[in-house]
Amino acid sequence: MAKLILETIHKGKRDFHKLDSFPATIGRALDNTVIVSDITVSPHHLRIDETDSGYEVSNLASENGTTIDMVKMTSDTAGLNIPSRLMLGDLKVNIMSPDTELAPTRIKDVKVGFFSFLKNPFWAFVFVALSFSLILLGKFIRTPVAEDPLVHVSKVLSALLLIFLIALVITCVSRLSTHRWALVPAISIAALFMLMPQVFEHAGNFLDYYLTSSLPSSIFENVRNFLLVPALLLLYLVRVHHVKFVSALGIAVLATMPISAFFLADLVDGMSNKQGFSAMPSYNKSLSAVDIRAKKTMTIDSFIDQASKDLDQKMTQSINDSLK
Repeated sequence: MAKLILETIHKGKRDFHKLDSFPATIGRALDNTVIVSDITVSPHHLRIDETDSGYEVSNLASENGTTIDMVKMTSDTAGLNIPSRLMLGDLKVNIMSPDTELAPTRIKDVKVGFFSFLKNPFWAFVFVALSFSLILLGKFIRTPVAEDPLVHVSKVLSALLLIFLIALVITCVSRLSTHRWALVPAISIAALFMLMPQVFEHAGNFLDYYLTSSLPSSIFENVRNFLLVPALLLLYLVRVHHVKFVSALGIAVLATMPISAFFLADLVDGMSNKQGFSAMPSYNKSLSAVDIRAKKTMTIDSFIDQASKDLDQKMTQSINDSLK
């Protein structure tokens, strides 16, 4: 049975070596007990010996030195506590006992339960379809003149492309960090990035109309700008990659900090502008842009004829007023 376990960490890769006989040497030379490839490590860098009182280490070379538990070795030999953390040049080395306690196994969630939708291809398709439909509806209801349906579809293709671009970036980062692909969850979370802001916007306008107050939309807007993206990213990290909540929260906050800073600057500008201009109405008296579609859309020719009649009427009225 091994007496010690030696862990080396080089460029994020961890290797474990069992030490069952001493002395044991560490270095880049091929005659060492533990052979490493880090160029900052000497060919024969360190020797570990077993003594009556425990273990001790000896420096075999002095090019880049050795650090034990954040303290640089100033002599050729030093005692070694178990466990210990060493630095050999730029190489991280952990020395531990074979019976060292391990962290409990992180249980992967099965594809059932409330949050299983992230890994389900069906829900990924549903989220993309809903995002596409809501964006298409928004473009349609904001266009008061009749247009060919393909014109509206072409306006939405860029948003659809953005969803898959975000999903591709998330998938590549996932592959680099966890060495596994997570395409379906990436598509789900990318679609939610596009879908949820629209849901928040419509919900805020709806509540403004029925409560005759602009407060609901302001709250929804701030939640959407500052909390929505970090919350979705936190959900993805915890439920897909099983990152611990505190670590995932830190990653989500750091990753979305530039976005939050942009919205914060915009919020401050909006507050400062209110000091120099007339106050806006207390609430939006229109339920939503859907009101534009309450009447049948006009053709362009009808719109031009109506505009000409209105202009002639206003000019006639203006001439009559000037002759009085």
